[in-house]
Amino acid sequence: MKAREPHFKSELKPGLTQTLTPEQWKKVDAKRAKEAALKEANRPDVRVLTDKELQNKGRGPYRNKYFAGTLPWHRSLKDVNLCN
Repeated sequence: MKAREPHFKSELKPGLTQTLTPEQWKKVDAKRAKEAALKEANRPDVRVLTDKELQNKGRGPYRNKYFAGTLPWHRSLKDVNLCN
């Protein structure tokens, strides 16, 4: 090999590829589905809230969308709860 020639070296071992075949994807999907089913089966119906969840003041995903502001079915300001 000369100094100015490009040297192409694969990081993968012989016989390995970067992409999966459809058969390999089927195996991966089956394994992921099995793991998800096991996780869902072991999840309790009710759980204890953490201290952080108990201290949440209704921000972000925990905010009640019906609590304040206008919604599409509000026809006038008399239908909106302006006290909150």
